[in-house]
Formats: sequence, C-alpha cells, structure tokens
Amino acid sequence: MHEITVMKDILRIILDTAKKNMVKRIIKVRIETGAFTDLDESWMNRYFKSLTAGTAAHGAELALEKLKPVISCRTCSYEYETENIDQIDLQCPVCGNRCSIIGDSSFRIVDMEVI
Repeated sequence: MHEITVMKDILRIILDTAKKNMVKRIIKVRIETGAFTDLDESWMNRYFKSLTAGTAAHGAELALEKLKPVISCRTCSYEYETENIDQIDLQCPVCGNRCSIIGDSSFRIVDMEVI
C-alpha cells in the first residue's frame, strides 16, 4: 500500500501551495491518475481524510479522475481513447497498421478550490 506515501506527498504540495498563497481553507483537490496506476481510490480517499485532519485541507473533497489509455497509430497518427485495455485491437481502424498504447502510472494535482 503506497497510497499513504502518495497522499502524504500530495498533502505536502497542496499545503505548501496554500501557505504561499495565503489560503485559509482548501475546499476541493482534483487529481488525475495515469491509465496504468495501481493506486486504490478508496484508500487514497481514506488516507486523505485522515491526513488532512487539523490542516487547511480538513474536510476538503478529493476528486480523483483516472485517465483512459490512448491508442495511437504509428503510421497515420490516428488516436482514440479506450475503456478496457484488455479488449483492444492494436490494428488501426483507419489505416490497418499497428498501434501503440499510450498511458502511464503517474498522478498530478490538477487544481484546488480554496477560500
């Protein structure tokens, strides 16, 4: 379970940002996770709730969005998103050539709502 380490890092970043910008309270934090991340959203929410107690982010909403993998043709550059990576055909629907899967396991803080 590396979710706690990730959430500690996220909290450090958002609290540092809040302090630098004289924010009194963080209302919402929006985070995108890569298509291939193995972070468990329920644990991320639990740790966020626990770690934010007594901070400017106490009670803030954590909005998580998992990005979809993108399929990209190496020949014609056609790209499309897919819901289920296990059921994809790596043959381009436009030109018939081989495609690649684009995605990663990173995360990024998109934005914060503050007062």
